[in-house]
Amino acid sequence: MLDSFNFLKGVTKRTPKVCLPSPTWIHMRGGRKTVSSAAYPDIEEFWSDLVNSRLPAVSFVKPIGPLNEHPGYANLLSGQQHVERLIRAIMASSSWPRAAIIVTYDEYGGRWDHVPPPIVDRWGPGSRVPTVIISPYAKRRFVDHTLYETTSILKFIETRWQLAPLSTRDAQANDMTDQAPVLIAGGGLVGLSAAAFLAKQGIRSLTIERLEASSPLPRAAFFHMRTLEMFRYLGIEDAVRTQSAKEFVPEGAIIAMETLAGRKLADIIPNLNEGVDALSPCRRLFLNQPTLEPILRDCARSGGASIVQGAEILDVRPLDGGMGGTVGCLECVAMTKVPSNRPNASAHDFR
Repeated sequence: MLDSFNFLKGVTKRTPKVCLPSPTWIHMRGGRKTVSSAAYPDIEEFWSDLVNSRLPAVSFVKPIGPLNEHPGYANLLSGQQHVERLIRAIMASSSWPRAAIIVTYDEYGGRWDHVPPPIVDRWGPGSRVPTVIISPYAKRRFVDHTLYETTSILKFIETRWQLAPLSTRDAQANDMTDQAPVLIAGGGLVGLSAAAFLAKQGIRSLTIERLEASSPLPRAAFFHMRTLEMFRYLGIEDAVRTQSAKEFVPEGAIIAMETLAGRKLADIIPNLNEGVDALSPCRRLFLNQPTLEPILRDCARSGGASIVQGAEILDVRPLDGGMGGTVGCLECVAMTKVPSNRPNASAHDFR
């Protein structure tokens, strides 16, 4: 289950490294809130739960005092370095494969914003604040332009655990879940190609692949001109050719042998690209699946596709307005809902 959801402030992305957090925190857990003193019992409890894989389903961790980046008595660098250490620890823990960390602020710091906030009620929303989601499930190099507010975090929790909203504000808020209208089963060459071509057309997708890394099997080594033409359309032909040149002779051949070290029986394709120049601007090449998959994966993700490895689709069933499926991912389960009446809207939450 995705049982580690942490609400933090500030982030610097670096290599995970376990470091003890500093004191002075408010740690809210299970409806109880206590303000820690110099002994910081609450953050010690959080730290113990993290190290021993006992984190609750939802944790809110908020630095107070000199580490909260508040103007006047705190500074930005100390607060951000403090949170960075905690994020590194979470990423290095056993909770990381099923964790979602949301980094945000409770106010905008007084800086000028050229975008006026929308008016919902007398409580806001106010000026924009930065928010970063750090998770194995988060989209890489992606900026979401959907309108969110602080109650969107509450709405995300309610969506994840199917809880009733506490007020009209969180009931109406966007829940920060992925809005991919296409679910792709299998992240091999076919699934990754589908995700890449959909992304090229501006259609987001979610691909579920059982393997946690690229296939180790050296399959699909021979690619014809039409495939290379499609790779050119995706903008990856040069990367594919560069990788091919590292593994194969550029103008090789396909022959039949009696044994691996025996006599040649026949020339199946004496020259890989003989006669193809009159047919296509692209030439044939050899490339194995283990080294082609990363190129396709990066291409799809750069276009907005989501790819989850180490998971599998357990079932597919009808839902209101579309289809949904249950996805088993390591120790978590995710549900993806694809409404048929809204071609660019769907939701998936982690279970």
